[in-house]
Amino acid sequence: LFRSKAVQAEWKCSIAVRELAGAAPQVGPDAWVKDVKTLLDSHPMAGVVVVEDNRPVGLVMSHSLDRQLGTYFGTALYYERGVERVMDHSPLIVDGATPVEQVAKRAMNRERFKIYDHIIITEEGAFFGVVSVQKMLDALARVQVEVAKGASPLTGMPGGVSLEKEIQRHCSGTRPISFIYVDLDNFKVFNDTYGFEQGDRMILLLGDILRWACRRY
Repeated sequence: LFRSKAVQAEWKCSIAVRELAGAAPQVGPDAWVKDVKTLLDSHPMAGVVVVEDNRPVGLVMSHSLDRQLGTYFGTALYYERGVERVMDHSPLIVDGATPVEQVAKRAMNRERFKIYDHIIITEEGAFFGVVSVQKMLDALARVQVEVAKGASPLTGMPGGVSLEKEIQRHCSGTRPISFIYVDLDNFKVFNDTYGFEQGDRMILLLGDILRWACRRY
């Protein structure tokens, strides 16, 4: 009956990915590969975003560029050519409002050689920033820890500290908010009559109904 880990997995990281965004160097599509290589070598960064008219059109990751230049004719073929020859023309680009959990899933479903590439974040189509896979995984791990601290060990639903924090967060804002309080009448009598095992099953059933209703409505 203590299935908290399985149930907690349903609680998603709803933080907007824009909150994890970091700055990234940009170049235009007419930049030369040698200039991008110099930019990457002279700064502690992993990628350069190719931007045209303030919209991302490509991505050059340091490890990918090094792999291409490291081939037998790599330097001769690419070094003094346009960045479009070596950039990823289809990087993962997401809107800043997308939840981190959704972005992480999409990132981990990419081709193996692109799985740790930066994710490009936009706002209304315009370049906003980038986020690394590592930063997203760290954020997801922190959420899991917080959920575990305040979750019911039986249902995995938030309670105690996490509920208090959520109520405080909403009450300190300016948007209208309402709360629904759900209670099981005469639950002690039910427990005394049918036993604690059936009581736990009743609580789990109520939790399942509440989750279903929230998802549907």
